[in-house]
Amino acid sequence: MAQNVKFNGHTLNGTLLHQHRAPRTVQQRPLHFWGVVGAGWLMGQRKEREIVLDHLLHNNFAKYTNLAAEMAKWDTYAGESGTLVITNTDNGVTETFPDCVYQGYYNAPEPADGPLKDVAGTLDGGWFIRLFHRFVQLST
Repeated sequence: MAQNVKFNGHTLNGTLLHQHRAPRTVQQRPLHFWGVVGAGWLMGQRKEREIVLDHLLHNNFAKYTNLAAEMAKWDTYAGESGTLVITNTDNGVTETFPDCVYQGYYNAPEPADGPLKDVAGTLDGGWFIRLFHRFVQLST
């Protein structure tokens, strides 16, 4: 399944392997009154949730320095607020996540803890790395 990922108009080059969306946290507090059997709950608004994208960053990077420059570019987006848009290019379904903050990325432990050269030509023949991109959606 081919997917296109954009955050504030910035395209995340490569292949989205998986997306993990944690359930939203809910503001809630148990209540118990003296002399009353049982308990109640005071319920509030839904709060933030974490969205993590398991992603292979590749775009025919002929040199490692090209891949490193792309990673450095995404480093500059950390702390930026905006809209995350994920489009399935096979069926045209688009998911939009407004009010997100990009928290940055970290290396995935596999296939290696760092960049690799696609010597087999499976992706595009260039340098690639597997990263987890972390977003926090603040509201609905």
